[in-house]
Amino acid sequence: MKKLIIFCILIFLVPFLSFSQSPQPFKKAKVILVETADSKPVAFKKIQQCFIDHDFVISHANDKVWIIQVEEKTIDQGRYVIMVHCKGDDLTRIYLSGWIYVSAMGYTNALNVEYRKSKDDIRRMAFDVMDTIAKSYEGGEIKYLSSGSPSI
Repeated sequence: MKKLIIFCILIFLVPFLSFSQSPQPFKKAKVILVETADSKPVAFKKIQQCFIDHDFVISHANDKVWIIQVEEKTIDQGRYVIMVHCKGDDLTRIYLSGWIYVSAMGYTNALNVEYRKSKDDIRRMAFDVMDTIAKSYEGGEIKYLSSGSPSI
């Protein structure tokens, strides 16, 4: 009976644990992955510099858990925040993701920054900014993911 319960749990969880990855942006890609041979401390400093070079202010950088957050930026009718997480040992993986906050009729909605076909979509506009920053990382290979940072 226990084996049956565990099997059922696994069957229902696997679709939620899977993710898509591609070397090209695809509809609803939410995470940009930069893979580099740089050490984690070097990659952490370099990606911060990429943000600074693109006029972002680092609001939080923690080299104990390898997370960076930049100050909010305004875009079209919303504000967005980008977060960065560095993982890895031999190959460092830098994950960029973000949220966009849109206010309408007294309510604020939080949406994932994601790739969309329409360049006028504010989620796409923020994604393009993230993509520009990721591509400015010298010596990194870019991939696009449909969801969060998979475990290493």
